[in-house]
Amino acid sequence: VDMDDYETYVDTYGRQSADTLLKRIGQTLKGFGRRAGDSAGRYDESRVALVLPGCDARSATKIAEAMRKRVEGQNIPHANARGRSALTVHIGVAMLKPTRSMLPAELVKRVEAALYEARFQGGNKVVTY
Repeated sequence: VDMDDYETYVDTYGRQSADTLLKRIGQTLKGFGRRAGDSAGRYDESRVALVLPGCDARSATKIAEAMRKRVEGQNIPHANARGRSALTVHIGVAMLKPTRSMLPAELVKRVEAALYEARFQGGNKVVTY
C-alpha cells in the first residue's frame, strides 16, 4: 500500500506528519488481517504492507479494495494532491505459491510491478498481478 502523492504530502505537511499518517494507515490495515499468520507493518518510507499467507487472488483483491475505500473514506486532508482534496492510496496485490528454489524477492518484484501500474493509472486503485 503506497500513499498517492506522498512527496507532495511531505512537502505540504512535513515529514513528521507523513510518518504519523503512515502509522494511522498501518493501523487501518491491521484490521483487515484477521487470521493467524496475517501480518501488517511498515515496508519503507511511504509504504505499508499486509501479508495474507494462503489467501487466494480474488479474496486478496477484495480485501485490498476494501482497504483502499476505508482510507479514502477517512477524508484525510491532502491540499496539494493531484485531482483530489483528500489522501488516497494505491495498492499492489501479488500472489505467489512458494517453491524451494524461489526467492522471497520474487514476491516483492511482483508487488512492485502492481504498485507501479496502479500509480501509472493515476493512483487510488488496486492492481493485482
